[in-house]
Amino acid sequence: MAKTTLTSMLDRMEAGGLIERIPDKKNRRQTFISVTEKAKGYREKYDWISDRMSEIFYKGFTDDEILHFENQLRQIIKNLESEGV
Repeated sequence: MAKTTLTSMLDRMEAGGLIERIPDKKNRRQTFISVTEKAKGYREKYDWISDRMSEIFYKGFTDDEILHFENQLRQIIKNLESEGV
């Protein structure tokens, strides 16, 4: 991820109250990122949505089919990474 992309994403998350930036007292060039209580509160809802989407996505697939499909996706990602995409 490009530094500018990461910075703008963190800016939006901070503006939304999801993270807090904490300057390092020993190194002015370093900043720590901390997840806020507000963000932690979204965890349960995120987990439920994620589980539900997986149920819908994989409906009708066997465990072997799911494993095979996910292995193919990993190979696609590996191929893209090796090409610098």
